[in-house]
Amino acid sequence: MAIQMRRGLKKDFDPSKMLPGEWAVSIDSSTSNQIVWMCFAAGVCKRMGTYEDFAAQIAGATDDIRVQYVDEFNAILADIQALADTVSSDKDIVVVAKSDIVDTYVPQIQAYVNEAQESSSDAVTKAEEALGYSVISKSYAVGGTGTRENEDKDNAEYYYQQAKSTAESLGSPINPQGTIAFEDLPPMSEVGTNWMYNISNEFTTTDDFVEGAGNVMPLGTNVYKTSSGKWDCFAGSPVTGIKGNKETTYRKGNVNITPSNIGAIAEGGDTDNNIVSFSSGDSTNPTGLADINIVTSGETHASLFRKFSLAVKNLRYLYKLIGTTDISSVGDGTVTGCLSTLNNVVSKSANGLAPKLPNETNITKFLRQDGNWAEPEGIGGTAFDVTYDNTESGLTATNVQDAIDEQNSNLYEVKTISSTGTTSDVGTLVLNRDGVGADVGAIFLHMYDSNANYWCKLYNFTENTFTIGICNFNNENVANEQHTIYSTWLIKKKYNSAI
Repeated sequence: MAIQMRRGLKKDFDPSKMLPGEWAVSIDSSTSNQIVWMCFAAGVCKRMGTYEDFAAQIAGATDDIRVQYVDEFNAILADIQALADTVSSDKDIVVVAKSDIVDTYVPQIQAYVNEAQESSSDAVTKAEEALGYSVISKSYAVGGTGTRENEDKDNAEYYYQQAKSTAESLGSPINPQGTIAFEDLPPMSEVGTNWMYNISNEFTTTDDFVEGAGNVMPLGTNVYKTSSGKWDCFAGSPVTGIKGNKETTYRKGNVNITPSNIGAIAEGGDTDNNIVSFSSGDSTNPTGLADINIVTSGETHASLFRKFSLAVKNLRYLYKLIGTTDISSVGDGTVTGCLSTLNNVVSKSANGLAPKLPNETNITKFLRQDGNWAEPEGIGGTAFDVTYDNTESGLTATNVQDAIDEQNSNLYEVKTISSTGTTSDVGTLVLNRDGVGADVGAIFLHMYDSNANYWCKLYNFTENTFTIGICNFNNENVANEQHTIYSTWLIKKKYNSAI
């Protein structure tokens, strides 16, 4: 990475345009405007010290200070010289730094020291400031002073190492050394930079690799030694084998994955061994029918089997309700046929709750205990054929049928009575029963008020009277009003002479 530098007139210098790690030099003709800046972060630029800056501060330094300056810069110079001696190419940055220090800063500082002998005032303070500048110079040369952020990478030595590494990679091509097993790799100390080996077996990287330890690499991987003294792997697939979900071992080479290898269904195959997990709604003893949602396209197996289990539960419940009794002889033997037949309780066409009737016009038979229809023993004909003794009954009929008809026509008659009266203050009206008393076996049928705006309730029966409560439709008593009440009774005709 090359050091970036801007140059121009001092009046044109704009710190906001500087990039971190970038230098700027004003090249004005005036010595006072010849300044060097260094950018540390966006908008953060610091002015560097020059000869003139030192001249204004280091006046009257002592011999001890002179020795300290010389020793410090000689050490810096020695470090840079050692770096410069080992660089074979791309060392322009270091050479420039060395040249600046040897040709410019060291003579200037030597001059400061010589001038310092002429004055002792403020020597200690100025010496400390000068020493600070020397520390900054060392920071930019090799780092390690702790005075700048990221100085261990932002220095001349680091850039030299980067240039050296790039030069080695460009100037020293990969040198193949053949194919060997991983365990036969020679010691790192015996391997030259950029030597490459093809590894014939699968292996796991160690701490000697740029990738770090624990990475499984396939056979055929190429590894080479980098300038940093570690093995590096050329990019490749980390896949070392392949297997289907249903397989237990990995296979290598041209692997053919079949549906059975991954647990899929082959074309024309079946799912006889597949397992489906779902929430079952089935029951061995269901107590009712379950609602089942419509089966739709796109459902999961779990959803479909849930609905299927509910359907099975409903079948169990229906089977429980139907029971196990044989109904093959009822109707056509189906449940529908059986119910249709039973609906015809007694029929000539089919067995119902009773065996089907005989196919006869006049049915005079009864159902015997053995399930057959039969004529009653010793009885024949109709009720007209049976004589009737009317001595006790007073009827005129002489056969059973006529006696029944006569009695049926003379049992009751309907009688309607009306009564008019004024209600009391509690809305009640006492009316005469007009001879319709309990002793004649009368049955009350209904009662109504001639005024349709009221309703009546009947209570407090006596032998000859009864009380009626009259209310409006708001259920309020109707007091001191005249009403005509009609009532209907069913009276036994036997007591007609009494009314």
